[in-house]
Amino acid sequence: MRALGLVGAGGHAREVWAIAKASNRRVLFFSEDDAPKGKRVCGTRVIDIANLHSLKDTVDLVLAVGSPLGRRKLAERLKSFRFTNLIHPQACVGPGVTFGHGCVVAPLAVITAEVTIGNHVLINSGAVVSHHCRLGDFTTCSPNSTLGGGVVLEDGSFVAMGATIANGVSIGIGTVVAAGSVVLQDIDEPMTMVAGVPATRRKKLRHWIGRV
Repeated sequence: MRALGLVGAGGHAREVWAIAKASNRRVLFFSEDDAPKGKRVCGTRVIDIANLHSLKDTVDLVLAVGSPLGRRKLAERLKSFRFTNLIHPQACVGPGVTFGHGCVVAPLAVITAEVTIGNHVLINSGAVVSHHCRLGDFTTCSPNSTLGGGVVLEDGSFVAMGATIANGVSIGIGTVVAAGSVVLQDIDEPMTMVAGVPATRRKKLRHWIGRV
């Protein structure tokens, strides 16, 4: 099994590092742009992203960045690398669940059955993803969020902490569901922020959330 490189060196990267350690995966380095010489995170060296290509054939990468936009930009820059999935041993992954590559599943997350998950998806601690959901690339389920059966998250959508999406609801590309919201109907318009109980449209977004 190849060593891991984590792309990112912030707070979320430390959480991904902890998942790797719990999964008995060796983290060789963290990386970020313009990494200062000698910087270390969790006792592990931090190297500049520009210097990663010499390691391409020896490591698997995970994008340890919380924002969907950040992960999308990094995935494009590093598309020649091999990405792996990290699933915490205390996460529950049921039968018929399929993953793309570069996904991170945190402790106590529950993915029940027959769920389809794309590339570079983050399912954080305590999130519940119910049967027959479909999660597009670069989507995020934040801590203690809940997706009912058959929910569709289109690429880049972000479900914040404690939000609930009812059975069969579809969430459009790049849409943000604010913390604690309850979504009862489809959000068809892309790049939209919704909030409240029940959730309603609050504003139009210019791009997916987050930055590198």
